Amino acid sequence: MMSHFTEIGSYATEDAINRHEKRLAIKKRTTAQVKGFLLFLFAVFLLVFADPIICHDDTMKAESLDMNEREEAVFAEEASIEDLMYEEENAESLHNETKEARYFYRQYPLSSMSYMDLLREERHFDELPDTVFYNGENPERASMAILTAEEKDKKEDEEPDDEPAPEEIADPVTYAYPEGYRVLYNLPKSYALLTFDDGPSAYTQQIVDILNRYNVQGLFFFIGLHTQGRYEAMRYVTENGCAVGNHGYSHRDMSAMTYDEQKQEVVRTNEIIEQVTGVKPKFYRPPFGNYTEELDGILKEAEMKTVLWNKDPADWNNKTGEEIMKYITEAMPYGGIYLLHETPETVAILPMIIEFLLLNGVEFITLE
Repeated sequence: MMSHFTEIGSYATEDAINRHEKRLAIKKRTTAQVKGFLLFLFAVFLLVFADPIICHDDTMKAESLDMNEREEAVFAEEASIEDLMYEEENAESLHNETKEARYFYRQYPLSSMSYMDLLREERHFDELPDTVFYNGENPERASMAILTAEEKDKKEDEEPDDEPAPEEIADPVTYAYPEGYRVLYNLPKSYALLTFDDGPSAYTQQIVDILNRYNVQGLFFFIGLHTQGRYEAMRYVTENGCAVGNHGYSHRDMSAMTYDEQKQEVVRTNEIIEQVTGVKPKFYRPPFGNYTEELDGILKEAEMKTVLWNKDPADWNNKTGEEIMKYITEAMPYGGIYLLHETPETVAILPMIIEFLLLNGVEFITLE
């Protein structure tokens, strides 16, 4: 009897020991895992907070540099040093013709920055008109002129009247229709004309302000229906030296209308424009460019001439600023009548369009 109980007791003791050893092994393994995880967290903490140069080498180095060197560090990954270097004598800036040390230049390769990126970059610099421009010899590279520190300090001490004025740009040339011509769709090689369709709009005055910065006079073709509530914008155009044309009352296809309907489209819009601005329109642009013999007779009676176009970036078709500028840089810039529309994308990219054409030797004209 005694032996039987001894065997049972011995068996029970051995089983308990095995379970105890297993628990110790599990506890030891868990402790090791926790220690390893804590060591890992501590190592990460040291790398991130105790030695930031190791984890954020380029960023932290850039932060320790001055503003100009920081810009170079940011763009170093996307462009070589040669891409970022830009010599002042090659800038041909319209507002730095005397080569005084008023600006330093930073060049951005367009492969790494979109046109809209450049516009956003420009907004970081206060009161610097006409700062973004293109290299006429290489349209794939865009540059930005930034005031030097000395010039910036001088500018703050000067009165607004002492600032360089954009009037340095030559006055626009007046271009007359060749005798006998009633339809104009291109210009002599060295000239260009900027036209803006489908206004007036919320962007009309902004467009005029941009044109004024460059002493360029555009031609605005207004739609009769769009003039309601936009009379101030219409007067702003004529008061600032730009021309106003007729783009029909309803923007309907004239070739699909009767003679009386076509005449009403022209006469009604002329009356609105003349009543609001005091200027009798001399120019007409048919919607969609559809021109008819009947329309020619109506315009002849109204002593008006037709202005078509030969450069169309299709900015009306939801084009981005980059797409618009791509067309402008790829098309031959000479002799162009540019068909533009009053869209926010066109407003944003218009300074670049004008700068690009000026750097290519184009002379902007007005019509008489």
